[in-house]
Amino acid sequence: FDPVVNNIPDDIARFIHLKKSISEAINKVDGVLVLTEWPQFRELTAEEFLNSVNQPLLIDPTAYLSKTLGSDLRIQYHSVGRML
Repeated sequence: FDPVVNNIPDDIARFIHLKKSISEAINKVDGVLVLTEWPQFRELTAEEFLNSVNQPLLIDPTAYLSKTLGSDLRIQYHSVGRML
């Protein structure tokens, strides 16, 4: 999911499946990797996250969600270069 991307080039479309919403993108996945700092990601609550994913694993390299999802002990939260 990326709110400004509307399509994926054909040569990589078989590897990347664009989703229309965050909830669709995280539905029944084993881990989430957040690579862009869109405000929509901060609107996701811990309950929504936990009720959607198979495994509560969140990788957030820039620690963008450290104060929201990263502070919930039920979520396996990982960022780069910071101890939380």
